[in-house]
Amino acid sequence: MQEYSEYVAGRPVRRAALNSIAAIGGIRAILARISEGESITKIAEGLGVSRAMLSELLNSPANLPALRAARALAAAAFAEQSIEIADSAEPGTVAVARLRLEARWWLASRWDREAYGAERNATGVTVNLAQIHADTLRQIGAEERAKRAKEIEAQFIAADGTSPQGFGHEICTREGPFK
Repeated sequence: MQEYSEYVAGRPVRRAALNSIAAIGGIRAILARISEGESITKIAEGLGVSRAMLSELLNSPANLPALRAARALAAAAFAEQSIEIADSAEPGTVAVARLRLEARWWLASRWDREAYGAERNATGVTVNLAQIHADTLRQIGAEERAKRAKEIEAQFIAADGTSPQGFGHEICTREGPFK
């Protein structure tokens, strides 16, 4: 983790921001506040620095692993807060409580995907029951038609190949003029 206490010549705003960060205990103190669920915007306002500058410092390659760990801890804090919010909801505040819960769970799912996020490899499956029903009816209909055709053919063709009702064998078996 990189501490920003070095002198920044020619950049007075950055130098003032780094001094403010150093005065509260450095990047470690900021990460501790983030792990408790405090937003970067609120921390930046308290330090008198821009959110963009603080975010740039926190997302630097040297600090990024520690920031990710702090955000994972914050995700757990959001989950705990969600339980408290749900438990304290009154009948008239359910909509507000639900909004607060959803916001915390959404952020927790982004900051700690393993614990609170949806599975990345989950496969979405769409089942169209109407189409399955229609396909099944078509299949049953085709099987029934084939079965019925064999029954009708069996009624018209005798064992010796002639029809009991006088129709010729050639008509029923399509060996005659109706090929």
